[in-house]
Amino acid sequence: MSAEFEPQKTIKTFLNDYHLIFFILTIAILAPFSFYFLKGNSELIAFLAVCFGFGAYYFSGWIASAETTFSEESGEFQIKQYAKNLNITRNYNINLSDIRGFSIDDVTRGNKALFIYLNNTEYFKFSIRKVKESEEISAYLSTFINQLSKDTNPNFKSFFRAYLFALKKVSTFLIFAIIITVLIIHYLPFHSSTLFVICLISNIVTWMLTVRNPVKKMYFRFGAFYFFSNIFIYLSPLLAIIIYRKVLEISTEPLKLSKPHELISKPTHLFYKFDTTVINPNKIQVSTYSISKNSSSKDRFFKITHYFATPMASVDSIRINAKYNLWLVKTFDQKIRKNLNQQLKSNLIQDFHLRYKRKFDSLFNQRPKFYVQDFQNSTAHLLLAGNANAAENKYILIPHWEQIEIYKNGLQKDVFYFILAIIALNFLGCIFIAINR
Repeated sequence: MSAEFEPQKTIKTFLNDYHLIFFILTIAILAPFSFYFLKGNSELIAFLAVCFGFGAYYFSGWIASAETTFSEESGEFQIKQYAKNLNITRNYNINLSDIRGFSIDDVTRGNKALFIYLNNTEYFKFSIRKVKESEEISAYLSTFINQLSKDTNPNFKSFFRAYLFALKKVSTFLIFAIIITVLIIHYLPFHSSTLFVICLISNIVTWMLTVRNPVKKMYFRFGAFYFFSNIFIYLSPLLAIIIYRKVLEISTEPLKLSKPHELISKPTHLFYKFDTTVINPNKIQVSTYSISKNSSSKDRFFKITHYFATPMASVDSIRINAKYNLWLVKTFDQKIRKNLNQQLKSNLIQDFHLRYKRKFDSLFNQRPKFYVQDFQNSTAHLLLAGNANAAENKYILIPHWEQIEIYKNGLQKDVFYFILAIIALNFLGCIFIAINR
């Protein structure tokens, strides 16, 4: 029987809201057990995180799976969903005159969904579990509902007009999002992770008001206002956090003190200069290295960061039996090919560490010109934890031997590149909106 004469069509979908609920619950249950029993084994945790992610997705999909039946009778479009595992039935009855059309689009790579769009800009979404069924339901619905595409948008017949509209809305979003982000950074002294979360929530709310809702009301299809396809837009203002920090550094002059320990009684400053310092890394030096776990399987190299620290005093010489609050920390990065054998990798790391230990010593043959405060450096605090020469309250400084003007010129270049990144990401986001008009 052809689609033209079929009274109804049934496909396999799942209840989207319950799929999300069970996915979050599964991850929330599995993640704590993984971190508790496998703490310290970061590689295994990373592997299991991927496995649990996919496993939770398919498990929640199975739990929330539903048989969805579409039919049309006497000018009314009827949808019935039955989720057997949850014993949930949902029925929708919609007048055909209220339906603008339908489309079947990729939500994520390889995952399709059926969208029924109404004239009031609302829509129904039904995730499709089988590609073959997407073709069958498309043929069936086409007999009595218009199939929407980029050419059927009543407001934007061309990509260029849709792109200009998107650019206008995204520009408005950027102005408000960056202003709000800067105000949050300036007035709310949150911890860095809290600051990131607050700014992200602010960006998403601003994006929904200035981009998502206007785009949706102009009859764009789901991909134009989907949170995943708009990720470049609402994440890009987070770079304003970095830009703000760098602009603040550029506009700040070093705090000049007679002796290093005077900084303890002063408000925290970005840069310091001292008239008198005592440094002797040949006497006391602490070092370690860490291997990066962030490289992907496609990378041919992995990164090793080498940390070196030495105390700084105000008067007298550096003494082994003394306690020091102020520590100078410098890092050096090394890259090693992944395809080398383990013994050779270990030898290269040790050789690099010894060579740069000597380089760290030799750097202090000249006095640093200024110091950048890095009081919250968790790696440096971990390096010094339990060290016999480290006092309980530690102040981490990064020494610099170049002129501060050169350092700030580098910051200005960074700001320029970050601004370009924000612009490029939003131009890209506008393309995703325009092609889903």
